[in-house]
Amino acid sequence: MIGFIRVVGATFTAAAVCAWMGATPAQAQFSESIELGKDAFSFHGRTSGTMRAFASDSQAEGAVKSIMDAIGLPLRFEIKAAAVPNASAILTKDGRRLIAYNVNFMEDLRTATGEDWSAVSVMAHEIGHHLSFHLSHDIGDHDAELEADFFSGFVLAKMGATREQALAAMRDLGEETASNSHPAKIDRLQAIGLGWKNASLLTRPNLGQLRQANEETKTSGSPLEPLRGRNIWVSITDDQRRNEICRRLSEGGMNVDCDPDKGEPIARTLHLDCESLPTGAGRMVNEYLGQFGYEPYDIVDSIADGPSYCDTVLEMTIFDYEDYGGTRTSDLESDTGSLAALAGRNIWVDIRNERRREDVCRILREGGMNVDCEPSADDTPVSSSIDIDCHTLPENAGELVNAYLGRFGYPPYPVVDSIDDGPSYCDTVLEMTIFDYEDYESRAPTRTSSDNPLAALAGRNIWVDIRNERRREDVCRILREGGMNVDCEPSADDTPVSSSIDIDCHTLPKNAGELVNAYLGRFGYPPYPVVDSIDDGPSYCDSVLEMTIFDYEDYDSRAPNRSSAPRNELAVLAGRNIWVNIRDDTRRGLVCRLLDEAGMNVDCEPGTTAIDSSIDLDCETLPDDAGHRVNQFLGRHGLRTYEVIDSRNDGPSYCDSVLEMTIFDWE
Repeated sequence: MIGFIRVVGATFTAAAVCAWMGATPAQAQFSESIELGKDAFSFHGRTSGTMRAFASDSQAEGAVKSIMDAIGLPLRFEIKAAAVPNASAILTKDGRRLIAYNVNFMEDLRTATGEDWSAVSVMAHEIGHHLSFHLSHDIGDHDAELEADFFSGFVLAKMGATREQALAAMRDLGEETASNSHPAKIDRLQAIGLGWKNASLLTRPNLGQLRQANEETKTSGSPLEPLRGRNIWVSITDDQRRNEICRRLSEGGMNVDCDPDKGEPIARTLHLDCESLPTGAGRMVNEYLGQFGYEPYDIVDSIADGPSYCDTVLEMTIFDYEDYGGTRTSDLESDTGSLAALAGRNIWVDIRNERRREDVCRILREGGMNVDCEPSADDTPVSSSIDIDCHTLPENAGELVNAYLGRFGYPPYPVVDSIDDGPSYCDTVLEMTIFDYEDYESRAPTRTSSDNPLAALAGRNIWVDIRNERRREDVCRILREGGMNVDCEPSADDTPVSSSIDIDCHTLPKNAGELVNAYLGRFGYPPYPVVDSIDDGPSYCDSVLEMTIFDYEDYDSRAPNRSSAPRNELAVLAGRNIWVNIRDDTRRGLVCRLLDEAGMNVDCEPGTTAIDSSIDLDCETLPDDAGHRVNQFLGRHGLRTYEVIDSRNDGPSYCDSVLEMTIFDWE
């Protein structure tokens, strides 16, 4: 199937589209014989030769005009009723552009589908042929049809049609198998759906609406409310999955027995054993667990099979003896930087910057996700965000992706829940999407930017031969996250080599040792002496010995300042209140996260009034160097520093609120 272009434009809302009633041509009609310039593109089949055309009816004129209004273009076509098979886009020998349609076909289609939108979608398809210049340029028939289908889905979404309304005509008319002129129905439905989806991306709620919706969700009743206090036994052999489901059900208000059976396995089911359970009890449990990414269990009503267990833990039972291997659980709190709950889920990474895109794709693949790394061919950006499109994803899927990417220096994206905006893409690459059209090369502290001293050593091999286990593991982790290939197996030899960074490969940059020292220095490590061993013997350019860190000292007891923890200039500001009033969403999110992780209380809700970029001190109990410390901390993470303004004596002191300090930044 053709690779489609992501289309972005202004949102159009039509109050209504005139119902297509299949009216006969108006009384003041005439006919003419029209000779086609070439075979015409039609919705299904081909039109060629000479045709007899009649004046169109008012409903057809109105529908075509509504389509053109939706995309903001003038009507440049003639609309004709004709004995074509269905509808056709025509370029005549004398250069006229026509949309021809069969009146009887349109009426039959509307009757068959029960949708006035079906006729509109057919006309939109033909307009798509004209606007894509399919009649004046050589293009493969299948490619042309899929592009016109895409346009049809796009414009119907802009006009207010639902996804099913946009697909109705194709569901009724499309051929199951491809012909010489037209693709198979499944491909054409996909094209229409993609077009509809792309238009729908533009009509999502703003962040304020999302916050309100999230709050409403938090305060709404749990699907398990009717089962509060009821007893359920969770007999699942996979420890991680069992503990997760037990915790979820307990949080939902149920009494849970989490001791698994050790006997013969029972089929994966949800058994109902108590006659006093509410109707739909199994469905309620499935619906609740489905919020966290769990597939539903088969419900078995065992009430009539034996005694009723209404006073024991056996009112309900979940049996599940599959081995999930820790990858099909949603044990999210145990590791906020883990993608285990999203293993195998589909994500599209639409990032304009190539190096950044490839890095994010690789990271997510290594985290276990299925990644589509083909960027959009369209030049019109969508706001930077993680879009959630599949209703079976865990509620915090976006936060999980942000947390995982954050391990590698990426700032968080705003998370947009688009599930209710249109169709759910649970079987395609569109379960989730990362949109990012900004150029971070020059200004973002990422592992692929110039801010990363190890960017020049990405993929190079280094052996970390450090005796102290805790120190060795920390250095290995830091260098891996910096992009290097790391061998972390220490030498079995008891004879130490002097602490140093040894350079063994002649193709390494001359300053490779200094680059490693600079990167480790960010995490509190002092520099190692750099030894150039290239000329001492063979060159190890194809092995883990391109570089080596030797370090046989025991730093645990004698050098606490060389621990694995990064230095924290904000230790003296732990628990102090700071308001981050930064307009740029991505930058604000990053600053808030860093300050929060450093121990400060952060208000990350932006204001609306611009003030000169600065750090304002408002509380008289703050240390005098508080602004300097925040600047030093942010600067270490590659972020800009601000002018410090001491406003402590300018008015009331905000020592009991989020306004002890404020960062203003409206650039």
